Amino acid sequence: MLGNRVGWLFVVLLGVGPAAAAGDSEYLPGTPFTYLFDTGSQSAHPLSAKAIAAKQGWALVPEDDTERAFQGDAVLLNDRLTVVLRRQGPGAEVYSQTADGPKLRAVVMSAPRKAVAITGIPSLRIVENSPGAVMVEADFRPRGQSGSCTVSYRLTTGQAMLEMTGGQAADRFFAWSNTRYVVVPDFFADDMVFSASACDLPRFGLPAENFLLNLIDGGDCLLACVWRSAEQEAYAVATGDGAERAIRGCEIGGGADRVLWVALLEQPDIWCHRTIAEDDAPGSIDLDWKRPFDARWRADFVRSDGGTDSRALPDVMLPSGRAESTSLVPGRPSGRVVVYPIDRSPDTPLTALCPIDVLRNTLGVGPCQYVLQSEGLASDANPTPASVMEWVEKQFAGDKDAESADEIRRRLDAMADHVAHVQARIDQYAAFSHQIRALCESNGENTEPAVIERFTEVLDEMDRSLAAFRDTTDAPASATALARQIVRLIGEENALAECGRLGENVRRIGAAQDRTLSKCRMAVRWLEQQARMTAIRNPRAAELAREIRARAERFLEGQ
Repeated sequence: MLGNRVGWLFVVLLGVGPAAAAGDSEYLPGTPFTYLFDTGSQSAHPLSAKAIAAKQGWALVPEDDTERAFQGDAVLLNDRLTVVLRRQGPGAEVYSQTADGPKLRAVVMSAPRKAVAITGIPSLRIVENSPGAVMVEADFRPRGQSGSCTVSYRLTTGQAMLEMTGGQAADRFFAWSNTRYVVVPDFFADDMVFSASACDLPRFGLPAENFLLNLIDGGDCLLACVWRSAEQEAYAVATGDGAERAIRGCEIGGGADRVLWVALLEQPDIWCHRTIAEDDAPGSIDLDWKRPFDARWRADFVRSDGGTDSRALPDVMLPSGRAESTSLVPGRPSGRVVVYPIDRSPDTPLTALCPIDVLRNTLGVGPCQYVLQSEGLASDANPTPASVMEWVEKQFAGDKDAESADEIRRRLDAMADHVAHVQARIDQYAAFSHQIRALCESNGENTEPAVIERFTEVLDEMDRSLAAFRDTTDAPASATALARQIVRLIGEENALAECGRLGENVRRIGAAQDRTLSKCRMAVRWLEQQARMTAIRNPRAAELAREIRARAERFLEGQ
């Protein structure tokens, strides 16, 4: 008899609705569907790849059965991930599917505010169980505390993402992994990249609002964490000293009904790093690394403070596919370069997953929309320079510009207004920088110079970005002038080429604003984290640090 999941496979291929699938439950290895197993016995240790492959003694929980009482441990799986909830385990153990079988990549768990670990999972409950999704609710027993912490895990068909939702006392989420670097991506400007040596604190704040990446040791896996609310603060957790110091994972603020998505991007050589030696020629770095698939790859030249100069990896490849070199502009970086894929290109394989894919699949937005929403500038229409010009050029290309004249004018006016609104927000960043400088100066006599310098270095970086943008263009005036020139082309013969030329200038204005807005927002987020850590390190500077942090938080919230 055809199993229900076989029916679902025909559903996917034929494009018909789920009601067409029928039959009994069965396990079909290699298919993208979700399955739920009871291992039949409790394991005191993480499961091996061999044990997961053999499934000896395991029982498949029939579809739609949500009443089963687990005799052993619970296992959720699809063709990309295996998630094991061991009764004696530290949380959800997440395995990624590799060419050599399942590989343990992360432990994802939750804990109350004062707990740092859990000692087991006394209770498991099935919430959902179908070919499309399985969901299990777990009660964690915090170490050294009475009561329990509740969290649910949901895995969906064909996805390399695990969704985690907080319940009772789930005040903090943790994603533990063998992390070499934590990257806070900035989609239009420069990332921030942190290694274990970036901070001497065991728990240090990250300037992340909704998204971060863990670059897993070995170079063959990225772990992405995504959450909805900027109120959920993010930290890196490090242990050890000297050469033994290492990042053990990340902590994200939790809470009832708060969600954390954890995605594993698995591919040999999906990221690489290289120390920049003194004898490296200025202007080029030989990565000695083969790009595993086509995508938009990013090279981060890391400074000692965690800041980077981020560049697109040049599309200069040797016949072997090895990156020949990557340009350093301007000047010479220090430290090392880190390379990873940020987004898809037209030739990216469908099976490959990039960080921006994770952002779209979780928060439902791309980079531009993400930045606009963060700044409170998003609208239903989102008349950005890029989107408006794409529509306008289609009208000219299809000889519809005359009949669409009124709509072209309306959209171009909306675009010019949008540019003005973004410019106003950029000007607010300049005013904020001035205010924080004045605050630092007024506290200079009572605060250690090193503390003041730490804050002003961040402000200097932001001011350089603002100055570079101001020197480039008067954005609102330029956008308005370009819009008027495009309107004058309506009805003219052979106007498409000129429209395209003007459109590129409009797009440049939008790109420059996006980059400046992103760089400034990252700077204020990093200022906030510097203030948080300063209050811990320097009690004498705590009052100033708290005031800077409070002002940064209010500013980022648009108050």
